[in-house]
Amino acid sequence: MLAWQFAGQSSGKLPQWRCLRLANVRDARARDGRWHEGGSHRREQTCVSEIDLDINIHIRKRR
Repeated sequence: MLAWQFAGQSSGKLPQWRCLRLANVRDARARDGRWHEGGSHRREQTCVSEIDLDINIHIRKRR
């Protein structure tokens, strides 16, 4: 899963896009507050091989 990580522990600087293995995600929970989203997608992701739904239509049209 490709996700925008803005808080928590990381081996690199935050915030930034991360490829996460859902099987390794622990203690995930919804939280109150504003929605956080990443900046532009300047590179194609490499961690997902099969995409069921892509809501970034404006990005796909640039390819």
